[in-house]
Order: sequence, then C-alpha cells, then structure tokens
Amino acid sequence: MTDVTVLLIDEHDDVRALLTRGLNASPPLKVVAATRSAMNGIQLAETLAPDIILVDLRRRGQFSGETYNRIGRASASSRIVVYTSYLTPEEEQAARAAGAFVCLLKGLSLKDLATSLLATEAGVDTLINLTEVDSVYLNFGRPGQRPLRELSVEEAKKYLARGEFAPGSMAPKIEAAVEFIEAGGKEVFITTPELIEKALRKEAGTRITD
Repeated sequence: MTDVTVLLIDEHDDVRALLTRGLNASPPLKVVAATRSAMNGIQLAETLAPDIILVDLRRRGQFSGETYNRIGRASASSRIVVYTSYLTPEEEQAARAAGAFVCLLKGLSLKDLATSLLATEAGVDTLINLTEVDSVYLNFGRPGQRPLRELSVEEAKKYLARGEFAPGSMAPKIEAAVEFIEAGGKEVFITTPELIEKALRKEAGTRITD
C-alpha cells in the first residue's frame, strides 16, 4: 500500500505529538515531518512535496492568509487542509481562496480526521463517516427524537446554527460532512459500521448532499 504523506504545521507541541501518533496509526497515512514554524513548514513543503499539508493558520491567535498562500506556492501538488480551533466565515473564504482544499475543526476525533484526510487525498466524491448511532437525529435523547435520512448542506448548516447536534459528538461529524461536500464531494453517509451496506443503498443511516 502506498503511503499518503502528511506534513503537520501547528505551533502547539502537544497537538503535533498527538496528531503524529494518531495519523501514523492510521495507515496508509504517514507523517513525514512536523513543525511549529510556518517558515520551516514552507521549506519542508517545497522539499518533501507531501500529499497533504495539515496546517493551523491561526498562529498566536492571528489568522494569516498570506502564510497559506506561501505554503501553497511551495508545493503546488499538495492538498492543503486547514485544521484549526475556529474560523470566521471571512477567514474560511480567505483560506479557500489561498488554496485550502478543505477546512476542518479540531473537535474531530482522530478517526474522523484520518477518514477526512484519506478522502481528501483520494479525491473521492463519497465519504462514509462512522459513528455509534445508526443515523443523525433531531432532538437526540429527548422527546420527539426523529432520524434524518436525507439532509442537504443548507439544512445541516441551519441545524448546526440552532445547536441541534451535540458538540464534540455529532456536530463535528456534520461540520466535516459540510466541508467535504463544499470542497467538491458528492455525498456523505453517517451510520454505524454494521449498516454501511444498507446506508449505501439508502436503506439506513443519514445521507448528506448538496
């Protein structure tokens, strides 16, 4: 199996260490270098030409679109993924204009992050996001709970804004699905491992599309 090489650029030592361990434990992903320095990251991108550059552009609380531009120019063949704590809509637009393939938030589990990175590198148009419940629900665990079998990006954003999905649980999965589709993906299925085949036949799970 051919490695999918990853360059990490993040100023937080503990985050780099955690991501390096987690991604290296998710073959075929392989972290080939990790740095806290944007300047060093630009040099590494040019030298290594990794498949994916995973970078937090918000350095010491400040967003730098120009840094992103320089990273993109250093390795035009790399797919750049923003992985940060938060982005305003204006910052996300600037990141995409600078060449970001997808923007992800750090609430994602390592498993979900690895899945998103592999889908990014493969350029696939369908993403399967595995979870512990059979589908996405409104009013989960409350009276009136109901499954969402089909969900558009517009509806997903509306429900996210209303706080319908639990932070650190379903909300990051929905956010990742929205990012994937807005980056050019066709559809995302969210379900349990046991229901993957049924979900792909649209008999179970939740399907998110544009």
